Amino acid sequence: MHEFSLCRGIVSAVVEEMGRLDPSPARLVRVRVEMGRLHQVIPEYLGSAWELLTRETVAEGGEMELVVLPIVGECRDCAWTGEIEPPIFLCPACGSSEVEVSGGDELRLTGMEVEVEDE
Repeated sequence: MHEFSLCRGIVSAVVEEMGRLDPSPARLVRVRVEMGRLHQVIPEYLGSAWELLTRETVAEGGEMELVVLPIVGECRDCAWTGEIEPPIFLCPACGSSEVEVSGGDELRLTGMEVEVEDE
């Protein structure tokens, strides 16, 4: 279950970023994560890992919003560019196997919504 390993990095980044905020947030409401489809993540497993790994951290109780990004490629033979489907990357325009993958392996923390206590 590689979701656990990926989620450990996400939780670490969230906790680190929350520590940089001033004033310190009372709690995490939501975090938005963009992840390319090449990571082959099962969202339910990632969600379970999130719940487990955020326990007793400043991120506990926060929601993780996962946005899965498509696999994008470009054909070296006909210059077609667009979304491609695994497991075999063939150009849908000309059938060539000369497709270079240019997107789908991203992993980005793109937003956090936090709650700050009133003083």
